[in-house]
Amino acid sequence: MKMEIGSLRNEPGARVAFDFFLPRLALPSEEYRLLGPARVFGALTNTGDGFQLAGKLEAEVETACARCLRPVALAFAADFDEEYGAEELPAGDDTVDLAAVGEQYFLASLPMRILCRQDCRGLCPQCGKALNDGDCDCPRQETDPRLAALKALLEDE
Repeated sequence: MKMEIGSLRNEPGARVAFDFFLPRLALPSEEYRLLGPARVFGALTNTGDGFQLAGKLEAEVETACARCLRPVALAFAADFDEEYGAEELPAGDDTVDLAAVGEQYFLASLPMRILCRQDCRGLCPQCGKALNDGDCDCPRQETDPRLAALKALLEDE
């Protein structure tokens, strides 16, 4: 959504509030799915030297847990605060793309790993069973096979 700022240009201190929904949002990969429209709200203020765009984007997304791969719904909010100098907005362009700013802050604020719960046990590396549902019947190895040589060195001492 683009906001007209023509009326704000000549009025230092003037402020215009905005509140709208984005039906689509650029997501970082196919692993994420938007569960509803994203809400963008805030205000654009003429600071005298330029413009301040401050607001928040709220959305609910779904992705897979990083450990057990179960779907996780995440209510997410990203605050944004942008300053535009008077020279950054050309005299002929009286619009600011609010959706683009909100999307940029949303993408930058997404957590790198999302878990279904903090103590998620993940999947068994042998059979793939979700360990949150209970233990599997696979034999447990005390030592990671990649570290067996180091363990043998320690035992020889």
